[in-house]
Amino acid sequence: MSLLFMGALIFFSGVRVDTGIDYRAYLDVWNYIDPMDKIESFILIAVEPGFVFLTSLIKYFTDKPVYFYLITSLLAILPIYPTLLKINIKDKIISFFIYFLVFYITYPFNGIRQGIAMGIFIFSLPLILNKKFFEVLLLTIVATLIHTTGILIIVSYFAVYFNIKVKYFFIIGLIFSFICWKLDILNYILFNYLGVSEVYTELFTESTSVFQIITRTLLIGLLFYFGIKLNSPIYNKLLILYMLGFFIYIALFNHNLLATRFNMFFRLLEVIMVPMLLERTKNVPTRLVLFFIFLIPFTYSFSQSLQIKENEYHLELNF
Repeated sequence: MSLLFMGALIFFSGVRVDTGIDYRAYLDVWNYIDPMDKIESFILIAVEPGFVFLTSLIKYFTDKPVYFYLITSLLAILPIYPTLLKINIKDKIISFFIYFLVFYITYPFNGIRQGIAMGIFIFSLPLILNKKFFEVLLLTIVATLIHTTGILIIVSYFAVYFNIKVKYFFIIGLIFSFICWKLDILNYILFNYLGVSEVYTELFTESTSVFQIITRTLLIGLLFYFGIKLNSPIYNKLLILYMLGFFIYIALFNHNLLATRFNMFFRLLEVIMVPMLLERTKNVPTRLVLFFIFLIPFTYSFSQSLQIKENEYHLELNF
């Protein structure tokens, strides 16, 4: 059933037409880039060279954009499945249901490049957990060539490498992130030392809404409070990564869109952590209550995405 659900997610994302805020922007990218045998350069303004390479490679075999959207959807969603197998998640259908509610419209439909980088991140998790540095480094390079947030993969490797206890990581991270927020340190580093254009300073300068803060606080509170009771080394490492995303979000409070972009990268861990938490919660009533509490922010996120006119779904089978 989970394979069918995953296949449906990939298929309906791939065959959409004029669906998604960024649909036409990516269609313009597709139309602009030449096939592999004719392209002269993989350098394109505002698009990473790895994504240009991927697009050019697809266009070498076909000029129909439906295959471009199908393949990019495949690369964003498919990597989740082998990781669920390796981490031994039994309720995979819940994982893909969470992906559908929280990430499906936002990434395969819109933020395609980051969606692929996030897929590579999920695929790299078993390697990160097993401290396979060179394999993780290789995947980091590939992901970063697709979207710059891919650099967070190697950051994740070092975050779990030193085996810091969850409680200590939480306290230190919370204090440090609040200092960064008040002094705007992380934003200063990103825009002044990492070469991010000043154009994005204006684009990303938007305060974070109260609901976004409450949602993320609720999620990390549930995952932390109930998760540490599991006494699972794997879950604890995933929790450290999840908290890292939350701390980055706090540090960038004054720049909502930028904070969200980084935070959502790590929030993809919810497709693993929530099913893992539910599976290992032995008390059935508690498990049901947890499930429905998680559904509140997830379904709200989905409903908010549906209210955006550009996300109205249009299907066209043009193979």
